[in-house]
Amino acid sequence: MFSNISKKTFFLLPALFLSSYVIGAGAGSLTSAAAEGNWGLSFHEENTPPTANASTDELAQYDAYYMQDTDEKILYLTFDAGYENGNTEKILDVLKKHDVSAAFFVVGTYIESNPELVKRMCKDGHIVGNHTWHHPDMSQMSTLESFQKELTDVEKIYKETTGKDMVRFYRPPQGKYSKENLKMAQDLGYKTFFWSLAYVDWYDTDQPTKAEAFDKLLKRIHPGAIVLLHSTSKTNAEILDELLTKVAEILKNYPEDIVFEEEYEEYDEVAVDQEPFTIEVEDEVYVVRGVGVEKMIGYTNIDTEKGFAFFQRYLKEKGIIEALEEKGIQEGDTVRIYDMEFEFWK
Repeated sequence: MFSNISKKTFFLLPALFLSSYVIGAGAGSLTSAAAEGNWGLSFHEENTPPTANASTDELAQYDAYYMQDTDEKILYLTFDAGYENGNTEKILDVLKKHDVSAAFFVVGTYIESNPELVKRMCKDGHIVGNHTWHHPDMSQMSTLESFQKELTDVEKIYKETTGKDMVRFYRPPQGKYSKENLKMAQDLGYKTFFWSLAYVDWYDTDQPTKAEAFDKLLKRIHPGAIVLLHSTSKTNAEILDELLTKVAEILKNYPEDIVFEEEYEEYDEVAVDQEPFTIEVEDEVYVVRGVGVEKMIGYTNIDTEKGFAFFQRYLKEKGIIEALEEKGIQEGDTVRIYDMEFEFWK
């Protein structure tokens, strides 16, 4: 992809990852569910790839990626950097200690305020990617001109700061995107990167504990993962040394004959039932109840990419997402429908 977590044998260099995706990318159009809205993941068995609301083939049409479908023992470490609060230097020190390359997706104001850190990222061999200037909802950018300005302004200050052209790697702020956005980025020469592993690490005043961070991250590590962390996280800075060691051990012990098969189940367009539903908060879990939604869970295989995309569309079109937000749900909160629980992400 762009950032191999290490230069050791079980990690891959950026250029090789990109090549492996571009070769053999399928034709066709991105489905409406995969192409619009918020990036979403559903995790199942430990240390296996999650189901996303777009497949690798669908995204590859737009030079967009969220993981590598591979049996190689590799993963890609990325950081989003919206501002600086004293943790990035420690993160860079740990990466250097482990001889690990990463990608830092920075906003324009970060480069403006922290030129020396950005220069060090380059000097240490990391990729500095584009996270836009203002961190807006890019899915609402209706013209190429407005979309392009958010990216080119970052390119300019990066060139002024480092003397180098910015690598055209783009991460949509908040994971918000549209099919049109992906095409705009592609037309501007950018590759778009989502993620297959992240956790709620960005609240300065509500940082996860070390145990919570390891619980979320280590169970979800898988070969070919694109890992998203925030460089603003004090917890990430504190655990990174140990995390890299643990991740290396997990990948080292992975079986050699991993096969991730494509799913082919077809799902019809969403026909939203008229059954009512309720949402109650019980022990900090948002519980959704209703005959229609529980039936939907019963006949939908969300372990497949198409099934998960269908599930996402249903929740949106039935108004459940909007109702959860009205109840005050926050990213990372738990939702329960019948006997299934999942984390809410936007």
